[in-house]
Amino acid sequence: ARAHAPAVVGSGGACCDHDHDHDHDHKHEKTHFEQEGFSSIALVSNHPLDITTFKEKFIDRLPVGVFRAKGLLWFEGEPERFVFHLSGAQRITVNQDAWPPGTAPQNQLVIIGRNLDKGSLQSLLDDCRPTTKRTDLGGEAPVAVKSYV
Repeated sequence: ARAHAPAVVGSGGACCDHDHDHDHDHKHEKTHFEQEGFSSIALVSNHPLDITTFKEKFIDRLPVGVFRAKGLLWFEGEPERFVFHLSGAQRITVNQDAWPPGTAPQNQLVIIGRNLDKGSLQSLLDDCRPTTKRTDLGGEAPVAVKSYV
């Protein structure tokens, strides 16, 4: 179950006009934010991303309804994690930081916006997977790419 958004100032601060120390059935209406299509979506993936395609295959293809995105990114061949923040269409910051000891690399993003589709956003992220893999001899070998939607 999803937690309710905090009450708006002046609304009385409660979801109902009465206390909840008795049993009865009633439905809570959607919050104003939910009615307007606002939501947040968490994306997680357990595979590295290709740093050279992340901008063109994820950032440049985000839908207009995305207002903010932030999280931790794992790029292939990079020993450190990237702390990612997007605010608006052009305000992007990325900082490198060490993975905490004992932490397995993983991509974790939260996207906030309006009328978001989790499947489409996850597909955009999955499109950033490396399509080739370096061999021990320094060449490149094809790698099968699967969708993790």
